[in-house]
Amino acid sequence: MKSFARRALRRSRRAARTVSTRLGWHARPDFLILGAQKAGTSALHSYLLSHPKIAAPSAKELYYFSPESFRVWPDFPGSERYSWFARGHRDASVRRETLRWYHAQFPVPIPLSRRLYHEATTCYLFFPEVARRIHEYRPDMKLIVLLRDPVERAFSAWNMLRGFTFEPWNQMLDSRSFDEAVRDEAEGRDNDPANPSRQYLSRGIYHEQLRRYFALFPREQILVIDQAELLANRLATVNAACRFLGLEPIDREEAWPLVNVGTYESDLSREAREYLAEFYAPHNDALFELIGRQFAWERPAATRTLARAAG
Repeated sequence: MKSFARRALRRSRRAARTVSTRLGWHARPDFLILGAQKAGTSALHSYLLSHPKIAAPSAKELYYFSPESFRVWPDFPGSERYSWFARGHRDASVRRETLRWYHAQFPVPIPLSRRLYHEATTCYLFFPEVARRIHEYRPDMKLIVLLRDPVERAFSAWNMLRGFTFEPWNQMLDSRSFDEAVRDEAEGRDNDPANPSRQYLSRGIYHEQLRRYFALFPREQILVIDQAELLANRLATVNAACRFLGLEPIDREEAWPLVNVGTYESDLSREAREYLAEFYAPHNDALFELIGRQFAWERPAATRTLARAAG
Protein backbone atom coordinates (compact mmCIF):
# COMPACT_ATOMS: atom_id res chain seq x y z
CA MET A 1 0.00 0.00 0.00
CA LYS A 2 2.79 2.42 0.89
CA SER A 3 4.61 1.56 -2.34
CA PHE A 4 1.47 2.29 -4.35
CA ALA A 5 1.04 5.62 -2.54
CA ARG A 6 4.64 6.62 -3.27
CA ARG A 7 4.24 5.79 -6.96
CA ALA A 8 1.00 7.76 -7.10
CA LEU A 9 2.70 10.72 -5.42
CA ARG A 10 5.58 10.61 -7.89
CA ARG A 11 3.14 10.49 -10.82
CA SER A 12 1.18 13.44 -9.46
CA ARG A 13 4.38 15.43 -8.98
CA ARG A 14 5.51 14.68 -12.53
CA ALA A 15 2.12 15.71 -13.86
CA ALA A 16 2.24 18.95 -11.87
CA ARG A 17 5.73 19.74 -13.17
CA THR A 18 4.63 19.06 -16.74
CA VAL A 19 1.64 21.38 -16.45
CA SER A 20 3.73 24.04 -14.73
CA THR A 21 6.37 23.83 -17.46
CA ARG A 22 3.81 24.20 -20.24
CA LEU A 23 2.50 27.30 -18.49
CA GLY A 24 6.03 28.73 -18.46
CA TRP A 25 6.70 28.30 -14.73
CA HIS A 26 9.68 26.01 -14.47
CA ALA A 27 13.23 25.70 -13.22
CA ARG A 28 16.27 25.26 -15.39
CA PRO A 29 19.78 24.25 -14.37
CA ASP A 30 22.07 26.95 -13.02
CA PHE A 31 25.06 24.63 -13.02
CA LEU A 32 26.01 21.21 -14.32
CA ILE A 33 28.37 18.52 -13.07
CA LEU A 34 29.95 17.33 -16.33
CA GLY A 35 31.91 14.25 -15.30
CA ALA A 36 34.28 12.54 -15.63
CA GLN A 37 32.88 9.04 -15.49
CA LYS A 38 33.97 7.15 -12.32
CA ALA A 39 35.48 10.32 -10.82
CA GLY A 40 33.13 11.06 -7.91
CA THR A 41 30.25 12.86 -9.63
CA SER A 42 27.62 10.85 -7.75
CA ALA A 43 29.25 11.71 -4.45
CA LEU A 44 29.54 15.45 -5.10
CA HIS A 45 26.00 15.55 -6.49
CA SER A 46 24.73 13.89 -3.32
CA TYR A 47 26.79 16.07 -0.96
CA LEU A 48 25.73 19.33 -2.60
CA LEU A 49 22.10 18.44 -2.02
CA SER A 50 22.82 18.91 1.70
CA HIS A 51 22.82 22.64 0.99
CA PRO A 52 19.33 24.14 1.50
CA LYS A 53 19.64 26.29 -1.60
CA ILE A 54 20.60 23.51 -4.02
CA ALA A 55 18.05 21.27 -5.73
CA ALA A 56 18.07 18.65 -8.47
CA PRO A 57 15.79 16.27 -10.38
CA SER A 58 15.03 12.89 -8.85
CA ALA A 59 17.26 11.32 -11.53
CA LYS A 60 20.91 12.32 -11.31
CA GLU A 61 21.73 11.83 -15.00
CA LEU A 62 19.34 13.17 -17.65
CA TYR A 63 21.58 12.89 -20.76
CA TYR A 64 19.72 15.76 -22.38
CA PHE A 65 22.87 17.31 -23.86
CA SER A 66 24.49 13.96 -24.75
CA PRO A 67 21.93 11.82 -26.59
CA GLU A 68 24.77 10.08 -28.43
CA SER A 69 25.47 8.21 -25.18
CA PHE A 70 22.89 5.67 -26.37
CA ARG A 71 23.33 5.78 -30.13
CA VAL A 72 24.68 2.22 -30.38
CA TRP A 73 21.73 0.67 -28.50
CA PRO A 74 18.57 1.31 -30.57
CA ASP A 75 16.67 -1.26 -28.50
CA PHE A 76 17.78 0.16 -25.15
CA PRO A 77 14.81 1.16 -22.94
CA GLY A 78 14.17 4.84 -23.46
CA SER A 79 16.31 5.02 -26.62
CA GLU A 80 13.47 6.76 -28.45
CA ARG A 81 13.76 9.61 -25.96
CA TYR A 82 17.47 10.03 -26.69
CA SER A 83 16.79 10.01 -30.44
CA TRP A 84 14.21 12.69 -29.76
CA PHE A 85 16.80 14.75 -27.87
CA ALA A 86 19.17 14.42 -30.84
CA ARG A 87 16.49 15.71 -33.21
CA GLY A 88 15.78 18.55 -30.83
CA HIS A 89 19.39 19.70 -30.94
CA ARG A 90 19.15 19.92 -34.73
CA ASP A 91 15.59 21.19 -35.21
CA ALA A 92 14.27 24.28 -33.40
CA SER A 93 10.64 23.14 -33.65
CA VAL A 94 11.46 19.83 -31.92
CA ARG A 95 13.76 21.56 -29.43
CA ARG A 96 10.83 23.39 -27.91
CA GLU A 97 9.23 20.10 -26.88
CA THR A 98 12.44 18.45 -25.71
CA LEU A 99 13.19 21.47 -23.54
CA ARG A 100 9.75 21.20 -21.97
CA TRP A 101 10.56 17.62 -21.02
CA TYR A 102 13.98 18.63 -19.68
CA HIS A 103 12.66 21.50 -17.57
CA ALA A 104 9.81 19.35 -16.26
CA GLN A 105 12.37 17.05 -14.60
CA PHE A 106 13.42 19.80 -12.19
CA PRO A 107 11.42 20.68 -9.06
CA VAL A 108 8.82 23.39 -9.53
CA PRO A 109 10.32 26.71 -8.33
CA ILE A 110 9.02 28.00 -5.02
CA PRO A 111 8.09 31.71 -5.18
CA LEU A 112 10.43 33.99 -3.23
CA SER A 113 12.76 31.07 -2.51
CA ARG A 114 15.89 31.32 -4.62
CA ARG A 115 17.47 27.93 -5.22
CA LEU A 116 20.13 26.73 -7.62
CA TYR A 117 19.21 23.73 -9.77
CA HIS A 118 21.57 21.24 -11.30
CA GLU A 119 21.99 17.81 -12.75
CA ALA A 120 25.06 15.60 -13.16
CA THR A 121 25.64 13.56 -16.33
CA THR A 122 29.11 12.08 -16.69
CA CYS A 123 28.96 11.90 -20.50
CA TYR A 124 28.78 15.67 -20.80
CA LEU A 125 32.54 16.02 -20.50
CA PHE A 126 33.40 13.33 -23.02
CA PHE A 127 31.29 13.85 -26.15
CA PRO A 128 32.57 16.62 -28.45
CA GLU A 129 29.27 18.33 -29.28
CA VAL A 130 28.03 18.73 -25.70
CA ALA A 131 29.99 21.90 -24.86
CA ARG A 132 28.47 23.75 -27.82
CA ARG A 133 24.95 22.56 -26.95
CA ILE A 134 25.28 23.71 -23.35
CA HIS A 135 26.68 27.06 -24.44
CA GLU A 136 23.82 27.58 -26.88
CA TYR A 137 21.36 26.68 -24.12
CA ARG A 138 22.88 28.91 -21.44
CA PRO A 139 26.22 30.68 -21.97
CA ASP A 140 26.34 31.79 -18.32
CA MET A 141 26.05 28.20 -17.05
CA LYS A 142 28.48 27.30 -14.27
CA LEU A 143 30.25 24.00 -14.75
CA ILE A 144 31.89 21.64 -12.27
CA VAL A 145 34.31 18.99 -13.49
CA LEU A 146 35.64 16.15 -11.34
CA LEU A 147 38.75 14.40 -12.59
CA ARG A 148 40.41 11.25 -11.37
CA ASP A 149 43.83 9.76 -11.95
CA PRO A 150 43.13 8.35 -15.43
CA VAL A 151 44.93 5.11 -14.64
CA GLU A 152 42.57 4.40 -11.75
CA ARG A 153 39.58 5.78 -13.68
CA ALA A 154 40.11 3.37 -16.58
CA PHE A 155 40.37 0.36 -14.25
CA SER A 156 37.27 1.45 -12.34
CA ALA A 157 35.28 1.85 -15.58
CA TRP A 158 36.28 -1.62 -16.75
CA ASN A 159 35.25 -3.12 -13.41
CA MET A 160 31.90 -1.34 -13.69
CA LEU A 161 31.21 -2.88 -17.10
CA ARG A 162 32.31 -6.30 -15.89
CA GLY A 163 29.43 -6.10 -13.44
CA PHE A 164 26.81 -5.30 -16.07
CA THR A 165 25.47 -8.84 -16.37
CA PHE A 166 21.80 -7.92 -15.98
CA GLU A 167 19.35 -6.57 -18.54
CA PRO A 168 19.30 -4.07 -20.14
CA TRP A 169 22.81 -3.04 -19.07
CA ASN A 170 24.31 -6.32 -20.25
CA GLN A 171 24.53 -4.67 -23.68
CA MET A 172 27.56 -2.84 -22.24
CA LEU A 173 29.20 -5.94 -20.75
CA ASP A 174 32.91 -6.29 -21.52
CA SER A 175 34.16 -9.87 -21.17
CA ARG A 176 37.82 -9.08 -22.00
CA SER A 177 40.53 -8.82 -19.39
CA PHE A 178 41.52 -5.26 -18.51
CA ASP A 179 44.93 -5.64 -20.15
CA GLU A 180 43.30 -6.88 -23.35
CA ALA A 181 40.72 -4.12 -23.39
CA VAL A 182 43.27 -1.35 -22.91
CA ARG A 183 45.73 -2.67 -25.49
CA ASP A 184 42.92 -3.28 -27.99
CA GLU A 185 41.87 0.35 -27.70
CA ALA A 186 45.42 1.70 -27.81
CA GLU A 187 46.26 -0.33 -30.89
CA GLY A 188 42.93 0.16 -32.68
CA ARG A 189 41.73 -3.42 -32.19
CA ASP A 190 38.67 -2.72 -30.06
CA ASN A 191 36.04 -5.27 -31.06
CA ASP A 192 33.30 -2.67 -30.64
CA PRO A 193 34.82 0.75 -31.40
CA ALA A 194 31.42 2.46 -31.67
CA ASN A 195 30.58 1.54 -28.08
CA PRO A 196 31.32 4.71 -26.05
CA SER A 197 31.27 2.87 -22.74
CA ARG A 198 34.40 0.91 -23.72
CA GLN A 199 36.61 3.89 -24.45
CA TYR A 200 38.70 3.40 -21.33
CA LEU A 201 41.74 5.33 -22.56
CA SER A 202 39.97 8.13 -24.44
CA ARG A 203 37.86 9.18 -21.47
CA GLY A 204 41.01 9.86 -19.47
CA ILE A 205 42.52 12.31 -21.97
CA TYR A 206 41.06 15.22 -20.05
CA HIS A 207 42.90 18.14 -21.63
CA GLU A 208 41.22 17.51 -25.00
CA GLN A 209 37.79 17.42 -23.36
CA LEU A 210 38.32 20.51 -21.23
CA ARG A 211 39.64 22.59 -24.13
CA ARG A 212 36.22 22.43 -25.75
CA TYR A 213 34.70 24.08 -22.69
CA PHE A 214 37.51 26.59 -22.19
CA ALA A 215 37.04 27.69 -25.80
CA LEU A 216 33.39 28.62 -25.12
CA PHE A 217 33.05 29.49 -21.43
CA PRO A 218 35.04 31.96 -19.31
CA ARG A 219 37.46 30.21 -16.97
CA GLU A 220 35.67 31.66 -13.94
CA GLN A 221 32.58 29.62 -14.86
CA ILE A 222 34.45 26.30 -14.66
CA LEU A 223 35.58 24.60 -11.45
CA VAL A 224 37.94 21.62 -11.76
CA ILE A 225 38.22 19.25 -8.79
CA ASP A 226 40.49 16.26 -8.29
CA GLN A 227 38.56 13.30 -6.90
CA ALA A 228 41.36 12.76 -4.38
CA GLU A 229 40.57 16.17 -2.87
CA LEU A 230 36.94 15.18 -2.41
CA LEU A 231 37.89 11.88 -0.78
CA ALA A 232 40.47 13.44 1.53
CA ASN A 233 38.39 16.41 2.73
CA ARG A 234 34.75 16.29 1.76
CA LEU A 235 33.58 19.35 3.69
CA ALA A 236 36.32 21.65 2.37
CA THR A 237 35.75 20.46 -1.21
CA VAL A 238 31.98 20.83 -1.02
CA ASN A 239 32.36 24.31 0.44
CA ALA A 240 34.78 25.26 -2.33
CA ALA A 241 32.03 24.29 -4.76
CA CYS A 242 29.49 26.30 -2.77
CA ARG A 243 31.68 29.40 -2.91
CA PHE A 244 32.16 28.87 -6.64
CA LEU A 245 28.36 28.85 -6.98
CA GLY A 246 28.00 32.03 -4.90
CA LEU A 247 26.44 30.25 -1.93
CA GLU A 248 27.19 30.34 1.77
CA PRO A 249 29.31 27.37 2.84
CA ILE A 250 27.88 24.55 4.90
CA ASP A 251 28.84 25.24 8.50
CA ARG A 252 28.88 21.73 9.90
CA GLU A 253 30.23 18.33 8.96
CA GLU A 254 27.51 16.24 7.39
CA ALA A 255 27.17 12.48 7.64
CA TRP A 256 28.55 12.03 4.14
CA PRO A 257 29.29 8.39 3.42
CA LEU A 258 31.28 7.20 0.45
CA VAL A 259 29.12 6.84 -2.67
CA ASN A 260 29.28 4.17 -5.41
CA VAL A 261 32.27 2.41 -3.90
CA GLY A 262 32.78 -0.91 -5.67
CA THR A 263 34.87 -3.94 -4.80
CA TYR A 264 37.25 -5.42 -7.35
CA GLU A 265 37.88 -9.12 -7.83
CA SER A 266 41.54 -8.44 -8.60
CA ASP A 267 44.05 -5.60 -8.39
CA LEU A 268 45.38 -3.60 -11.29
CA SER A 269 48.42 -5.47 -12.60
CA ARG A 270 51.86 -3.87 -12.42
CA GLU A 271 52.24 -4.22 -16.20
CA ALA A 272 48.95 -2.47 -16.92
CA ARG A 273 49.69 0.26 -14.39
CA GLU A 274 53.08 1.00 -15.96
CA TYR A 275 51.64 0.86 -19.47
CA LEU A 276 48.89 3.34 -18.60
CA ALA A 277 51.17 5.65 -16.63
CA GLU A 278 53.43 5.90 -19.67
CA PHE A 279 50.46 6.45 -21.99
CA TYR A 280 48.92 9.21 -19.89
CA ALA A 281 52.09 11.08 -18.90
CA PRO A 282 52.07 13.59 -21.80
CA HIS A 283 48.29 13.99 -21.60
CA ASN A 284 48.43 14.72 -17.88
CA ASP A 285 51.21 17.25 -18.41
CA ALA A 286 49.05 18.98 -21.03
CA LEU A 287 46.14 19.01 -18.59
CA PHE A 288 48.18 20.49 -15.75
CA GLU A 289 49.48 23.22 -18.02
CA LEU A 290 45.94 23.96 -19.20
CA ILE A 291 44.42 24.33 -15.73
CA GLY A 292 47.49 25.76 -13.99
CA ARG A 293 47.49 23.04 -11.33
CA GLN A 294 49.17 19.70 -10.85
CA PHE A 295 47.62 16.61 -9.29
CA ALA A 296 49.53 13.79 -7.61
CA TRP A 297 48.63 11.17 -10.20
CA GLU A 298 50.40 8.06 -11.40
CA ARG A 299 53.62 8.76 -13.29
CA PRO A 300 55.98 6.47 -15.21
CA ALA A 301 58.49 4.73 -12.96
CA ALA A 302 61.49 6.60 -14.40
CA THR A 303 59.82 9.94 -13.74
CA ARG A 304 59.04 8.93 -10.16
CA THR A 305 62.67 7.91 -9.61
CA LEU A 306 63.95 11.22 -10.95
CA ALA A 307 61.42 13.12 -8.85
CA ARG A 308 62.65 11.38 -5.67
CA ALA A 309 66.27 12.11 -6.55
CA ALA A 310 65.49 15.77 -7.25
CA GLY A 311 63.61 16.10 -3.98
